[in-house]
This record gives sequence, C-alpha cells and structure tokens, in this order.
Amino acid sequence: MDVSSEQFRAARGLLGYSQLGVERLFELPHRLVQILEAGKYKLLPREAYILKAKYESRGVLFTAPSNTFGAGVRWKEPRLDPFDGVQTRGARGLVNISQPRLAALAHVDRNFITRVEQNRSDAVTEANLQKVRSTLIALGVEFVPEDGGMGAGVRWAIADRQGRR
Repeated sequence: MDVSSEQFRAARGLLGYSQLGVERLFELPHRLVQILEAGKYKLLPREAYILKAKYESRGVLFTAPSNTFGAGVRWKEPRLDPFDGVQTRGARGLVNISQPRLAALAHVDRNFITRVEQNRSDAVTEANLQKVRSTLIALGVEFVPEDGGMGAGVRWAIADRQGRR
C-alpha cells in the first residue's frame, strides 16, 4: 500500500513528534520527513517505506481507502486519549492545518488547541472540544473510534478523497 503525504503527517501527529524529531529519532536524512509530508516526489522513495515501517513499529496502522471512506491512520491497539487530543493532532496532519488556523476556524483560543493536543485538563470545555471536532469534520475528517480491539484514529470521511487533497 502506498502512503500519502497526508497519512505521513497524520501518523506523525498521532505520535506527537515534530518533523525534526522524527528524523533524529529514526536517524533519517535531513528534510526527508518534510519532503514526504509535502508530497514533493515523483516516485515514492525507498525511505518512505522505511519511515512507514518505523511508524508501524511505534503502533501506527495505515489504513487504505474503501468504497465508503478514504485513507487514514489509527492505533493498532487501544490507547488512552481522554480529550481526543491525539486524534486532533492526527486530524490536523491529515488536513494539513496549523494550530492557529484551526483555532481561528473553530473560534477557540490557540492555547486551547495546545491544551487539547497535550491532553491537559485545565480549561478544556466540552463546548470548545465540540467546536474543534466539528471544524475538522467539516474539513473532511472522520474520527475513527476504538473498535474490535483496535485503537482510535482519523481518516478521510469520503472515499473519493483517497487520502489526497
């Protein structure tokens, strides 16, 4: 299965790493993550398969599109995510949107997005959580719940997205 740039960003989001952090952790070439996440390649380089395997070794599962939904990522096993912060990071990666932009679209404070993504309970309100989630859903994301022993994740809500924007 080929992995889209959106899936690479979403996987990194689930794991909570920066691009530089991924390169250092997995000892990858400089700017490789940036290139893969930007989709700036004609042929998927060998390193893409290496990065995919590294993410999978950390518990990320890359999901293929189907007739009813698009490509995405999820955890192989259930994990604690009390405010859907990890899913929010993954969703932001999928749609390639920054914290400030998401905060503006959702009409919440940028610091609220940071607190959610760090699963900090201070000043996290259900109303603001719903605003953030609704905004990401409006951008085409589907939040995948834990089921069948598999962890939560995110994917494109409609099949014709196929993981490509």
